[in-house]
Amino acid sequence: MNIVSSDVCERQGFCSICKKKLDSPRSNKITLLSVNPCRHLFHAHCIYHWATKHTTCPLESRAIVSLELQLPLPPGWQTLMFNSARDGQYDQVLGLLKRGAPVDAGFPQQHTPFAIAACNKHYSIVRLLADHGSTDCLGLLCMGYMFSTGSGVKKDDTQAVKWLVKAADQGFAPAEYLLGLMYWDGKGVLIDKMKAVDWIKKAVAKKLSHAQAKLGEIYLLGGTPFRNVPQGLQLLNKAREGGSLNATEVLGRMYWKGSLVKVDLPKAQQLLEQAAEGDFVPAKVSLAQYYLELKDKEALPQIITLLQSAADRKNAKAMALLGTVYKDHLKDPARALELFREVIKHKDPQGHYEISHMYETGEGVPKDMRQAFIHCREAARQFHTNAQFKLGLMFLRGSFHPKDLDEAEYWLRKAAENGHKEAAEKLNSIQEPDPDSAPTSLKNRKTSQALADES
Repeated sequence: MNIVSSDVCERQGFCSICKKKLDSPRSNKITLLSVNPCRHLFHAHCIYHWATKHTTCPLESRAIVSLELQLPLPPGWQTLMFNSARDGQYDQVLGLLKRGAPVDAGFPQQHTPFAIAACNKHYSIVRLLADHGSTDCLGLLCMGYMFSTGSGVKKDDTQAVKWLVKAADQGFAPAEYLLGLMYWDGKGVLIDKMKAVDWIKKAVAKKLSHAQAKLGEIYLLGGTPFRNVPQGLQLLNKAREGGSLNATEVLGRMYWKGSLVKVDLPKAQQLLEQAAEGDFVPAKVSLAQYYLELKDKEALPQIITLLQSAADRKNAKAMALLGTVYKDHLKDPARALELFREVIKHKDPQGHYEISHMYETGEGVPKDMRQAFIHCREAARQFHTNAQFKLGLMFLRGSFHPKDLDEAEYWLRKAAENGHKEAAEKLNSIQEPDPDSAPTSLKNRKTSQALADES
């Protein structure tokens, strides 16, 4: 028997055995059956006759496990399927799929049931529709974002990358941009700056303002081999004109700090306030830092409002800065310590660094050099430059830990490589020790390290 190919059958709605359409005028009088597990659809009498002589589906080599009555789709099923996906009605979506509803229900890309389910964080429905073949780029993007942020699902950067790759391979600019960020930061993949820039450039070519802002920032601040100041400034201004709050915030910081442009504080403040008013969290933090640098006491309530708003959005930098405000300006070390401990939970080394300082000075907590050392070392291990410098001094002076010039040199060098000028000067001043002040032996160093590890 000549069997119509699978793709033609599915595209034109034929029964591949008899070559007649499944949706003929008589279809309401002809029983339809689907084959499990492959779900191909046939006229009942055709597949029944076929199954008396064969053990596999007519369209592929998978064994026929069972036959299932195919109910006709009800009137208005497309709207029903879309609304069910939007509202999280899993059984309703599953029922329509089993009755032969096409997975995208005839909706265009970015408006499919898959996309609306992903936008509303109905993960089980998203997986169901993905398993049935939906590849809507917006749905894939939303799933990548959900996994990268832990919104609606357990945070998993590896899974985020998998979903983003599927969307980016379709040329979807927002996915290309986010995938570039994942490669730039090494989230879910190994850090690959060149691949990151390649993905971001693809999004820039589609005039995505967020991508223009990021690429402009990379050209200005990303170091070699990416430095291209004229093109970087051009991209940032284009992105700002396109409504990118990220570009607005970056330009504000540049005019504030005089990074590659002439210092212009009024312009810096205007840009930062504009980005902050747009509810851009990093801009709220930068604006708070700007106000703090002005040392205007009357601005303190506004600073706290800005930082609290960003901290409520789980921004670790805002939490840390708010902690310093409570410690240094409001004289509330208990609240500061609480905020710094919250920062630690977000894997930000600034929390460890601030707590180390509090234990070292006895500010708000009993003075404890052992705890100061432990927290400083943890911040240094997380590449906090000031902590690396401070840890080097602790080893140099023998603060809590026995004096160890090898360790001191190691951490001071790390800090110097990260641009800490005082660390470089201190490193150059270290002299060869005399026998009476030799560094601890490896055995003693391990013992002291074990002591420090006890917390």
